Amino acid sequence: MPVRPSLIVTLVLAALPLGCGGRVEMALVDPAKYTFYNCAQLQRDMTRLREQEQELKTLHDKVARDSLLVARVAYEADYLSTIGDMQLIETAARDRECNPAITIAADAPAR
Repeated sequence: MPVRPSLIVTLVLAALPLGCGGRVEMALVDPAKYTFYNCAQLQRDMTRLREQEQELKTLHDKVARDSLLVARVAYEADYLSTIGDMQLIETAARDRECNPAITIAADAPAR
């Protein structure tokens, strides 16, 4: 039976620690994705991504109680992609000097 490439990618990502400092999440996103977004659009997407990140983290933690490997295979790529998108939005918002500042943490002080 041939091995699907998506399975290989998922297993490689599963071997990485959740929230690692290696910027793996940036490999999963398109750097130009938010190039033409205005501040209101960036804020809307950041709000949606914060909710998605919390949901994925909750699901990951719930499944991890039974099997960490299953949790990573099921949620790691989506989680890292979401974090990468949030980082891109934060950078785009900073470049556009959005006011109020759009940051990954909803209650984070402006940098």
